[in-house]
Amino acid sequence: MKSEKAKTNRITGEVTSLDAKAGTFAVKTKDKEINLTADSKSTKGTLEKLNVSDKVTVSYTEKDGKLIASSVKAESKTTAAKPEKATEKKSRRDGEEIRHKVICQVSVARGMVGYRLSLFCFVVRLK
Repeated sequence: MKSEKAKTNRITGEVTSLDAKAGTFAVKTKDKEINLTADSKSTKGTLEKLNVSDKVTVSYTEKDGKLIASSVKAESKTTAAKPEKATEKKSRRDGEEIRHKVICQVSVARGMVGYRLSLFCFVVRLK
């Protein structure tokens, strides 16, 4: 008699509820909400790093009527972005007035390991 291997399914959605200690969480896809249980220490460890509203991809199988998550991966998500800030300045070179504008944008992204900070600045010469 052959044992039937459980089919692994994969979903991507937003975490709507989370209990990391119990190892349970819910993920809402476009058309439904699925309640899952983490079975391994590594999967439960991943749950501890998640927050409600994080976007995740989950691989799971059905066992005894329960959906058991075998892997959970959080997708990188921008958590804060400040709008561009422009500053106009004047300087002199050989008696000639030069006007320029400095534009900077700061963004913070949350990844699997930690946070990533990006700073983009450039100078535009005005006529």
